[in-house]
Amino acid sequence: MKRNIFHAVETVVAAAVGTVLLSSCVSTPIGKVPAAWKDRKPLAHTYKPFEAPDLYLEVVSSRRTFFAGEKVKMEFRLINRGETTVLLREWMQNQDANLKVWYLLLSPGVDPKTATWSVIETPTAANALRCQLALHPKNAVLLECPLEFIEKIPSPTSPQQYLIRPQLNLTSFPLWGNTTKILVH
Repeated sequence: MKRNIFHAVETVVAAAVGTVLLSSCVSTPIGKVPAAWKDRKPLAHTYKPFEAPDLYLEVVSSRRTFFAGEKVKMEFRLINRGETTVLLREWMQNQDANLKVWYLLLSPGVDPKTATWSVIETPTAANALRCQLALHPKNAVLLECPLEFIEKIPSPTSPQQYLIRPQLNLTSFPLWGNTTKILVH
């Protein structure tokens, strides 16, 4: 009997509280947006440069020979070989946007140090969605980049050599990877 009375009282109290809470929600009109705010743009965040000598960017794709017109994706790895965690504060949520890949057609008389390289990068807005990436010791993150220029190459009469060099697309830490040769038939 006590149990039924307690349950009945509990139900009545819950109904009363629910009624008060639900009826107290009132929408208030905000009004017009001031004219000065209409053309406002979100502020672009700036990130302080930092050093992390134990981070390395390397090519992990084993394939180095491709055919002209082929769709190609190369994989790269950002690895923390140190003993402390590295926090990348400006890591972009769109993974493709974190990497630039520079390429150069090797031909006789071309010096890679003075030649003009072309770049593959995903266009990003200054206020792109970002998150923090914590790279713990001995851990890595894989990044992929489509080598779109290979699709656009007409069939060469002889194999062409290209140099590929990855770079992190971060203003606070624009780490470069090692240069790799690929061959396009």
